[in-house]
Amino acid sequence: MNLTIPSFSLCSIGPWLTLTVAAIFILLLDALSSKGRKAFFPQLALLGLAVAAVQTFFLWGKTGTDFARMIYLDNYTNFFYFILILGSALTVLLSRPYLEEYGKNLGEYYALVLFATMGMMLMASSAHLIMIFLGLEIMSIAVYVLAGLFREDLRSNEAALKYLVLGAFSSAFLLYGMAMLYGASGGTLYLSDLAVKLADKAALGSPLTLLGIGLLIVG
Repeated sequence: MNLTIPSFSLCSIGPWLTLTVAAIFILLLDALSSKGRKAFFPQLALLGLAVAAVQTFFLWGKTGTDFARMIYLDNYTNFFYFILILGSALTVLLSRPYLEEYGKNLGEYYALVLFATMGMMLMASSAHLIMIFLGLEIMSIAVYVLAGLFREDLRSNEAALKYLVLGAFSSAFLLYGMAMLYGASGGTLYLSDLAVKLADKAALGSPLTLLGIGLLIVG
């Protein structure tokens, strides 16, 4: 049996890698540093976002797919990268005084924001339904923890628990919908292939396809 490894370029996912490395570095620094150095966490998060923005700028104009057609490379994807990076940077800037007021200027907060941003980037560039699911779960798990960050606050605990239960049910609906579309399309989860195979009126109107689309929308 021959194992074929597809060619890929790490530059295509440079912004993801930068945010992941920055988040892990912040977590390690938070675990190993004294309390006085915690003030540098927002700056480190902003630095990671700035580097990711520069990498996205150099990706501008590239088209096609990478990683065995699992992700798209186009300006539409890069546009959403910039939107997500800008939103995360504003979140970091607005969060610091709020967290300091409540004595919660924790490194894991900024790391979780970066992980959530990376998950959203993965969703924005996905060309495959499983990649969309992975991006959604990376984002959701980070936001579950963010919702329950104030452990001594009952409202924070309630928010985290409700979001976890809601997320578990919605993930199940989403996966069932993907499985239905996989069967209806004849065995593919690539978005471009789904568009071609389900373009036929008979395939698009089949109960399996309609059920899969419905479950995806519910999820």
